[in-house]
Amino acid sequence: QTATNVPSTTHLRITFNQLIADGASTETLSTGELTFPTALADSDEFTGHWQLEPADLPASHVPQDESLRAMLSGEGTFKCTRDAKSRRIELYPDLVDNNFEITVLHNIIGIGEWRYITFAGITATGPAHIEPLP
Repeated sequence: QTATNVPSTTHLRITFNQLIADGASTETLSTGELTFPTALADSDEFTGHWQLEPADLPASHVPQDESLRAMLSGEGTFKCTRDAKSRRIELYPDLVDNNFEITVLHNIIGIGEWRYITFAGITATGPAHIEPLP
């Protein structure tokens, strides 16, 4: 594939899930898209755009934490950094409290973990799935 055939922007679908009562099953909390310049995908650090929409859940399954629910919808600029083992995507990189981050393997695509972090520490977590848009 030549450089002229490489898209200038990468679009990925992201799905945030939560474990349900049986501890083995998951359900979707929110879905959306991550968009960033393709040329930056191998960089140690880059920013891009995110957009999320909450899933239509039964009231008994909606997270009780209002701040967490708010973070599972909307749009903004994310920051992606890389360490020796993985990449960390922060959806709210300018916030010290109430940040929402995803940890995935270096190639970004696949199953990772999301964490909701407050001053009290990690208050919610679950699986995240990132895949190319069709």
